[in-house]
Amino acid sequence: MRKTVLIPMLAAGALVLSGCGGEDDSSDTGAPPASDGAGDDGAATGGGEDDGGEGGDSPGGEDPGAGGDQRQPGEKPDESVFHERAEQIAADWPSAQPAEASSPVLWAVEGVIDAEPGDTELTVVIGHGDCDAEWGSWVHETDDLVILGGWSVEDTDVEVCNEMLAVDEVEVELENELGDRTLVDAMTAQEPTPMQPDEG
Repeated sequence: MRKTVLIPMLAAGALVLSGCGGEDDSSDTGAPPASDGAGDDGAATGGGEDDGGEGGDSPGGEDPGAGGDQRQPGEKPDESVFHERAEQIAADWPSAQPAEASSPVLWAVEGVIDAEPGDTELTVVIGHGDCDAEWGSWVHETDDLVILGGWSVEDTDVEVCNEMLAVDEVEVELENELGDRTLVDAMTAQEPTPMQPDEG
C-alpha cells in the first residue's frame, strides 16, 4: 500500500526540486558526474503511476557535470550518475564526503525501515516532488556497503505544482543478504535514518 506524507519544502531544505511539469526550469547543478559505465550492481523501483522502473536509459540533468546531456521533462534519470557517485563513496569509505547538491537525478534517502542481516529486500523511504509521476531507489552493493539513492520523474501533465515533499516507501531487492554491511545514502554519504515499520 502506498503511504504518502507531505512535508513543506522548507523542512527539506537540502533538496532542490525541478519544476513539476510544464517547462523544464530545473537547475540541477552540483550533482555527481556521470560515467559511461553504469554498474550492473542491481537497481530497485519505486511507486508512481507506472510503478517506477529500473534506471532509465535517458540522459541526466541539464549540466554535463550532473548527468550528461539535458534531461527532458518526464524522462527517467541516468542511472550512471548514481553508480559513479556510489563507486566514489565506496572508494573513499569511511571518509566519503556529502555530494554538493541534490537534484531529480539523485535524491537523498529519507530513511530505511529496520532490516535483519538475512534480508534480501529493504524498504527505503524516498522523498520526491508532490507532483512527480514516478520515483524509486537505486542500489549499489559492495562487500562492505549497500549504497542507496533516490530518483524521481516529473509529471509533464501538471501545469502548476505546490512546493511540497512527498515521502513514500519503496522496496529494494538486494543481490545478496544484507549481512553486516553498512547502509549508506549516496547524497549524504551517511547512514540513512533507521525507521520502524508503519503499524497502520
